[in-house]
Amino acid sequence: MKILAAILLAVAIAFLLSFLLGFVVIPWLRKLKFGQTILDIGPAWHKSKQGTPTMGGILFIVGTLVSFIVVLVTDHLLGGKLFESGSVVTDGVKVKLVAGVLMAVGFGLIGFADDYIKVVKKRNLGLTILQKSVAQIALM
Repeated sequence: MKILAAILLAVAIAFLLSFLLGFVVIPWLRKLKFGQTILDIGPAWHKSKQGTPTMGGILFIVGTLVSFIVVLVTDHLLGGKLFESGSVVTDGVKVKLVAGVLMAVGFGLIGFADDYIKVVKKRNLGLTILQKSVAQIALM
């Protein structure tokens, strides 16, 4: 599989999967009442956001992971050598690609933890600034 075809396939799968999952996941999150509570200290118009579902970032993480796996499997099944040693994709690019996917998943997990604390633990602020910063720096 050529590099451009692999990139286009990954982008198309990630977009379509994230888009389609939105029709299932967002109503499910609303049903579970996974919406953030809006504090009374803010402006009155902000109250209209009460109950807006959080944890929607899971759509993008799932889309990214699935598209990455589909491209790897498709390339392998088509006899491609995009990710084998000696391929047109250098080892440095492979490391950056895998690191990028792992970082996306890691940042997604931080966001999930933040939203989980807001919704389940009923602590409107989620993770503290220090907790988020330390977790994000540790990922890099």
